[in-house]
Amino acid sequence: MRAGLVSAALGFLVLLAAVLLQAAFFDGDFSGMPYFVVVGMVALIIGFVLIGFCILRSGVLPRWIGVFLVVSSALLLVANEQTSAVLFAVPFQLAIASAGYVMWTADRRERKSSHTGSLRVKAR
Repeated sequence: MRAGLVSAALGFLVLLAAVLLQAAFFDGDFSGMPYFVVVGMVALIIGFVLIGFCILRSGVLPRWIGVFLVVSSALLLVANEQTSAVLFAVPFQLAIASAGYVMWTADRRERKSSHTGSLRVKAR
């Protein structure tokens, strides 16, 4: 899990550094920008695929979310914001939203299924 988080964070930082560099020094016309974008996106994708595999192995979230995250992260390799291929990013966003929804509603489901009246304190 740590490798996935580190990879995703590094990818994000590379992309952020490229955007700041372009805005600060090149007035929006940085010829080296594609190199930063490729490296940053590959690191992000590798990170999210690793996180998806960790979800699959740990069982913390439902298995379908891990599979959905792995497959949709791999689809990001063909996404391009300048063509209609940008639609390949939609499944990834749905995977992230699904994971968030499952985590958000898990506590409510646990509270509904447990009865507070059956809670007993053990004496030592």
